[in-house]
Amino acid sequence: MSAGEQTFTPAHASLQGGGKTVPIEELEQREKRASIAIGVTFIFLAVAVVAVAGQHLANSEEPDDPLTLMILSIPSVIVFGVLGIGKLWLGSRAQLDRRGITLLLV
Repeated sequence: MSAGEQTFTPAHASLQGGGKTVPIEELEQREKRASIAIGVTFIFLAVAVVAVAGQHLANSEEPDDPLTLMILSIPSVIVFGVLGIGKLWLGSRAQLDRRGITLLLV
């Protein structure tokens, strides 16, 4: 095996397609499609937030029930905070190969 080749453990295989060997090109395509989908979702979400906020500002509306807003926002902060910490933890255990594919170090 040359220095540039990567070997995958069974833990890596489950991340690549149910234990089957998936070509690196396919994994790169999946990662690219996922990144594009996430980006498009954020753009749609931003447009929706700006539209609703603009409508509220144009109508000089105040929130009907601030408690409901807090009940919705606090779990979001907790969930996204935990997910962010988990992502940082996984990132600290990951390694990028020469093509930029992340491999978990199990």
